[in-house]
Amino acid sequence: MVMQDYQDYSEINPEYEDEDIIMKADVQKILPSEELPTVAVFFDQSTSWSSYHINKGNQAIATVKKKYVDTGLCKMDIYYFSDDVVPNLNMLYRGCTEAWPEIIRTIKEGDYKNVVIMSDSDIEHQNNHGESYTVTGCVWWI
Repeated sequence: MVMQDYQDYSEINPEYEDEDIIMKADVQKILPSEELPTVAVFFDQSTSWSSYHINKGNQAIATVKKKYVDTGLCKMDIYYFSDDVVPNLNMLYRGCTEAWPEIIRTIKEGDYKNVVIMSDSDIEHQNNHGESYTVTGCVWWI
C-alpha cells in the first residue's frame, strides 16, 4: 500500500519540537527498515473539524515525522477519514464521521500495533456496530 508522502507536513509545532513524544527505551538499537514499528494515524477530515483543528493535526504529524520517522525510529501510515477511510486526502469526500467500522477494518488488515486517532467527539457515537479490536501496542486518542 502506498501512503501519501509527507511533503504537505512541513510546519513543525515549536511547542513540541524539543520534547520527546515517544519515550526512549533503556536500550536502543538500529533496526532494518522492515522491522521498524509502524504507527497508523487516522486523521479526521469531517465537516465538524475546523481548519484550525486540521492545521494543528498537520503540525502534529509534521512533528512526529521530523523527530521519529525521519530519524529512522518508526514508520507512519496516514489515513484520512470522514464517512470513509482513505490513504490519500485527494480521494476523500468530507462528510460526517461514519468511518468507525472502516477504521477497525483498516487496523486489522494492516495488523497495526500502534494507532493514533485524531478526531473530535463526533466519533464517540459511531460504534453502533458493536465491533471492537485490541492492539498489542498503544492507542492514542487526540
